Amino acid sequence: QVMKKSISILATLLLTFVCMLLFLGAAFADDNTPFQTAPYGDGVMITKYGGTVSGTLVIPEKIDGKPVLCIGRNAFSYEKTLTDVVLPEGLRTIRERAFSLCVSLKSVKLPESLQTVGRGAFGFCESLPNIEFPRGLRHIGNEAFFGCKSLKSVELPENLEALGEGAFNSCYKLQRVILPEGFRTIEKRAFGECGALETVEFPGSLMEIGEEAFSGCRSLIHMNLPDRLRKIGIKAFAGCASLTVIKIPKGVQTIEKDVFNGCESLMNVVFPDDLETIGNGAFNGCKSLASVCFPEGLRSIGKESFSNCEALVSVKFPDSLRTLGDESFAYCKSLTKVVFPDGLEIIEEKTFYNCFSLAAVVFPKRIQRIEARAFYSCLSLASVDFPDGLKYIGDGAFTRCRSFSRMVLPDGFETIGREAFYGCNGLAIVVFPDSLVKIGDKAFHKCTLLKSVDIPDGLPTIVAKAFPENVQINVRKRSMRASAETDSEGEQ
Repeated sequence: QVMKKSISILATLLLTFVCMLLFLGAAFADDNTPFQTAPYGDGVMITKYGGTVSGTLVIPEKIDGKPVLCIGRNAFSYEKTLTDVVLPEGLRTIRERAFSLCVSLKSVKLPESLQTVGRGAFGFCESLPNIEFPRGLRHIGNEAFFGCKSLKSVELPENLEALGEGAFNSCYKLQRVILPEGFRTIEKRAFGECGALETVEFPGSLMEIGEEAFSGCRSLIHMNLPDRLRKIGIKAFAGCASLTVIKIPKGVQTIEKDVFNGCESLMNVVFPDDLETIGNGAFNGCKSLASVCFPEGLRSIGKESFSNCEALVSVKFPDSLRTLGDESFAYCKSLTKVVFPDGLEIIEEKTFYNCFSLAAVVFPKRIQRIEARAFYSCLSLASVDFPDGLKYIGDGAFTRCRSFSRMVLPDGFETIGREAFYGCNGLAIVVFPDSLVKIGDKAFHKCTLLKSVDIPDGLPTIVAKAFPENVQINVRKRSMRASAETDSEGEQ
């Protein structure tokens, strides 16, 4: 019995010893493999690298007999001495920031099985000069290659379905981009700030270019926008300083805000026939744009849309135009002539502010108001014919139009704002209608050639402040009709 008990104890000790050996063996194996993994579908995901990589990293197809299907978040991020990566066939997904900040990485071999490159997966891999994408790749995440400043060329694969926001943003040496046929949308900032980018080949299938998609691409010279394109987002090509010619395809009905802002070399724009709206600042700062031909059907030109177009000489608007935004042609210093459409009723604030060469203006028949500083400092504007419907000229509307010599306001006109003709030192003759009800403070100050004016009776005493002290003010009686209208307005 004692012997049986001893044998039992010995067996127990032996079993315990074997288990300890197995445990230690397993622990030893884990300690000696650099890859830490987690279950992922039918295989594993590499979650972390246990050591420091120097030079080339070859990731095996299997770990512990299971296929490697995924590289996890941050798995190899900030490995400063990693220079080359060979990824295994069977790999499907590279997740967020997996190789981000690997600043010495010079080559990556992507397997044909790869389907997804996650957000920031290769962000700031600043030594990576090129990368070949597998044909089965379907998704490139947001900022996937952001800041890869050595990357020179990108040819996206034919099965790609999605290119994330900022995917290749700030790839400063990127020179050429080829997008695959079938591709439909370029997301926000996808190629923004790629300062060396010269050529983009768009597929015929492309329908949308997102906000700031190519903003800051200062070297971009060649691109043909495809016929199926329907939307160009805000600031999509802003700051593309080398772009010379743009033909906007039929079907784009709105040119969004600041789309071509700062395209300094842009000389020619071809608008589609069905264009309806040009957004705020759309062509602001296009210094080489000498002429524009607006399509019939255009209804709205936004604020600052052609401001600072220094080479622009003349503008003729389509009859369909109904809105012309504030400062839309401000600082167009070469502009000499403007012909307005008859349907326009208001000229907004600072529309032609500091257009020094503007000498001829043909106002629309239906115009009612010229708002504040609309023609401020148009030094060459010698005279204008104000249509019968005009009722209001705003503050500073014609300030410093020093070539003005004669001004006749139409019957029915009512209000002149403060400093409206301030500094028009060539103005010698002014004719006021009986319908006039207000002249603003200093409206005609610094009009050195103006010696006398006839004004209708009944104006407020403040009218004296409208003219310089040396101007003789003669008061005349209004016509019976004008007096009746003035009395009626006073009763209301």
